[in-house]
Amino acid sequence: MSNVIWMIVFTLCFLQHPLAINWPNWGFNYIDDGLVMFFLIYMMFAGGRILVKHRSLIKMLVAIFIIVIIGSVSLAFSGIPRPMAAQLLDIEYLTKVYLCFIGSFLFFRNRTEAQNKQLLRSFSKLIKFLVLLALLMLPLAYTGFPGLLDNNYRYGIRAYHFIYNNGAMFSQYCVGFFLIIASSFAIQKKHTSSDKFFLFALIVLWGMSLRARALVIIVIFVLLLVIYNHQRRGKSIEQRLRSFFKLKYLVPICIISFYLAYDNFLLYYDDEGQARLILFKGGIEIFKDYFPLGAGWATFGTEPAAQYYSPLYHLYNISDHWALGKGGNELTDNYWPSIMAELGLFGFLLMAYIVCVMSKFMVRYSLSDKWLMLAVLTYVIFMLLSSTATCSYASPTTTMFVAVVGLILNVKKYANSYTI
Repeated sequence: MSNVIWMIVFTLCFLQHPLAINWPNWGFNYIDDGLVMFFLIYMMFAGGRILVKHRSLIKMLVAIFIIVIIGSVSLAFSGIPRPMAAQLLDIEYLTKVYLCFIGSFLFFRNRTEAQNKQLLRSFSKLIKFLVLLALLMLPLAYTGFPGLLDNNYRYGIRAYHFIYNNGAMFSQYCVGFFLIIASSFAIQKKHTSSDKFFLFALIVLWGMSLRARALVIIVIFVLLLVIYNHQRRGKSIEQRLRSFFKLKYLVPICIISFYLAYDNFLLYYDDEGQARLILFKGGIEIFKDYFPLGAGWATFGTEPAAQYYSPLYHLYNISDHWALGKGGNELTDNYWPSIMAELGLFGFLLMAYIVCVMSKFMVRYSLSDKWLMLAVLTYVIFMLLSSTATCSYASPTTTMFVAVVGLILNVKKYANSYTI
């Protein structure tokens, strides 16, 4: 596929949310699913010869296969009636991010670095255009122009969400845009003032979403950049990466992050009326009651479980909450509780294993350049933190941007002395 086609595909990806909101019947909701299907087909028919060179990706695929079996066996033992369509959709829902990353990495691995660099440059130009547009609309938002601000107040002001319907969604797209712009520094001979301006402007816009996670990740990125630049000369990128995990750096980063996120943590996990807390407690109860196998596919906390409304929501009185009844808009506001409830102990451990392997693989393959490493590491941390509160490893935005990570890891192909 040519870069022009990929530009069209990813432009639709970057605009999926506003397109789906404004034209709900045009199929825009399924752009990310189409992307997954393409990479899955490629992986099945053309990616095998590259796949065998990467043990970590094979381990991920084996773990996914076992998880599919566990979910099916769990449902059979639990006896909860679930339509086959719901089961198949749930399998796709909980595995698509991982499959998309594997397929994307294999696809772009099979292209030349020159092709990948040109595509990343094109992505960067597109994101810079969106950043410029968002900057121009920012003063309009706070002077009365409708549809650009959240209805709720955070930190005393209304959050900016640009064209993405709410601050939370804008924040998710901003971290992906950050990933692209920061990574594009790796393929430039010289970083111009314009490049630095757009990176800074994006960080400011990202902060204007006023999401605690956004503020935490921005602070973490700045601290990582400062720590990296203050390392002793002569150290390799890998050595500098390892230094991030020293206690003298980890402790202040954790303290600052906890301080920024503390209010939101109390809001979601100390208020008995919060949907997120109800889902968390419900997931733990189901995990205990159906231990160790879980309740099975499409039974709790996922999009198919909401679409084909699971009887467990009534059984555990979760449906009594206004946002968690049939058609409720917060039924997927969790990740690990739904994994524990549906897949039990073994499925939870395997899914955690997949996340760890994928995260390590991403960071390891980004070590060919400082900016690639910082961008990818920041994105990995964002996904890990987000998974404690949202379905970050099952969302359409994550699906799109892990595909971008597959591209980014192949603009400067990392070659080490052993197979990852």
